[in-house]
Amino acid sequence: MGTADHLFKIDHMTDFEKAMKARGQECVSVVVEDGAHGFDIYADENFDQELLGPAVDWLVEKATRS
Repeated sequence: MGTADHLFKIDHMTDFEKAMKARGQECVSVVVEDGAHGFDIYADENFDQELLGPAVDWLVEKATRS
């Protein structure tokens, strides 16, 4: 998320990270200085896979763990 996002403030993201960590869960927020809303659509084609792929894999692992 970018610090220059005109639609959303980063507080909800950083508050979520703090709450997850307080519960002992791994969590990382990625804050891009001066990043505007939707800045990532102009990133290289692997941006989402490199950044979000591991997060999605982690969620699937947690959700399907028996």
